[in-house]
Amino acid sequence: MNELNDKLRDNEKVCSVCKKAVRELISRLKQPKMRSKIVEALLDYCEEADEDEDECKRMIYRYGPVILHKLEKFKASEMCSMIGMCEEEIAMKI
Repeated sequence: MNELNDKLRDNEKVCSVCKKAVRELISRLKQPKMRSKIVEALLDYCEEADEDEDECKRMIYRYGPVILHKLEKFKASEMCSMIGMCEEEIAMKI
């Protein structure tokens, strides 16, 4: 029983750390300077990738802002559940 309690506490700690990190990430995504850095990094990837560089860059310019905007809308608990750092939270409707 003690081992189970320890594991639950460890899982809660991991989940808590994940949520804190994701909240910080989402907060930073809202900053124009950070958004620019992310787009620049993706454009650098296009230059290094073996794919068609021009097509890659067009995709980044076209969809990058949309993807970043959608990421801002996630809740930390949802994101951490999706990546397996937190158990899925079940919303109970009464």
